[in-house]
Amino acid sequence: MYIFNHAEIAQHALHQIEYSIIDSCNKNCRSCSHFSPLAKRANLVSVSEFTINAGILHEVVPDVHMFWLTGGEPTLHPEYMKILERLRNIYSNVPVGVMSNGYSIIKNAGNRNFWAFIRANKIIWRITTYNILPQTYIDLFVQNNCIDLLSLDENKTFSNLIALTNIKQQSSIEKYKQCGWERMNIFVRNGCIWKCPAVEYIDLFNNYFNKRLLVHSDDYLHIQEGLTRSEIIKFKGVPSSFCCYCDLTKRHTIKFPVEESKRKISEWMVG
Repeated sequence: MYIFNHAEIAQHALHQIEYSIIDSCNKNCRSCSHFSPLAKRANLVSVSEFTINAGILHEVVPDVHMFWLTGGEPTLHPEYMKILERLRNIYSNVPVGVMSNGYSIIKNAGNRNFWAFIRANKIIWRITTYNILPQTYIDLFVQNNCIDLLSLDENKTFSNLIALTNIKQQSSIEKYKQCGWERMNIFVRNGCIWKCPAVEYIDLFNNYFNKRLLVHSDDYLHIQEGLTRSEIIKFKGVPSSFCCYCDLTKRHTIKFPVEESKRKISEWMVG
């Protein structure tokens, strides 16, 4: 199975790209860090938009450790295989993969063309196992000569509260350094780079609960021609306005059992 060398990842100034191609998910997880249970529409990225943005990113950061497709559940995107093909053509020398709940793997268990594509393009699957035994995935990847492309996430029993707050807190570099998100990862959604998933998907939270946690211009960076590596590093290296909405003391202490979401605001917000 694919093993992540965390020492090697730590040597990269920009560790990995996580590109969200869809908001919706076939799972309904309590306190989902990407707010997927609150998504009212799929919000699909088009193949052409993805191709343009991935091309720009490759010009700026061709040496990232990994390039992941995320969501929601990325394999619900009707053209995710075409997106993977474009991604592999652009990032030909970097590991690319899918962060998935395993939906597509089970669906395509007997699909030879699917597995031939995975082998030919060396697509890594980082799968959260949920209620399916890990051995099920291991057996499928072994049968299809893809075991070196499988990475199973531990089936967690608890998840941390994101801990958004109505009471604004002071933002500081010290607080930013304590944040649990990988600050040097490049989170991409809706044509922009974001500092973390909390602000990246906050529109889903605001729209569902009729809140107004404000997003400012320093919370995101447009992907466009002329973007530079130094701009990304500078952007990712400092806190932004949205950091005032996170209570880190609660994030690191309040945990929920992994179970179905009731879509209550308390799954994401305190105070």
